[in-house]
Amino acid sequence: ENLFNGNETVREALEFAALLRSGRRRKKEEQKSLIDATLAFLGLDHVAHQRVGNAVVRGISGGQKRRLVIGRVLVTHAKLAFCDEPTSGLSSTDTESLFVGIREVAKTFKITFIIVIHQPRTEVFQLFDYFILLAQGRCIYNG
Repeated sequence: ENLFNGNETVREALEFAALLRSGRRRKKEEQKSLIDATLAFLGLDHVAHQRVGNAVVRGISGGQKRRLVIGRVLVTHAKLAFCDEPTSGLSSTDTESLFVGIREVAKTFKITFIIVIHQPRTEVFQLFDYFILLAQGRCIYNG
C-alpha cells in the first residue's frame, strides 16, 4: 500500500516529497513550476487540491494514487524506481493507462522502472522494453 497522509492534498504530497529531496536549495518558483508540470504531465492537475484520502477520508481514485506515486519519483529526480504490484486493485483499463504513463515517464525523464507484476494482459506486455519471466523462482525468459 502506498504511504500517504490521507488528509493532505495531491499538491501537498508532491511538495512534501520535493522538499524532502531538495531541502531549501530549490527556489519556491522553481518548485511550484516543477509541481505544476508534474501534475499536468500525469493528468492530476484537476485533482491537485483534493485530498489524497485513506480508509477513513474519501479522496482520489486508486489509479490517481498510482500516478501520484510516479509524481513523487519525478519531483525527487529519481533515476530508479521500484514498483511492487502497482496494478493491484486497478481495473484493466486503469492498469493499461498506468503502464502507458510509466513508459512515457521512463522515456521522457530517463528513469528506470523495475516492476513486479503478476499475470499482465498482452497489451501491458507490449509496453515493456525488457522483462524477466519467472516460474517457481526460476528464470524461464529473459529479454
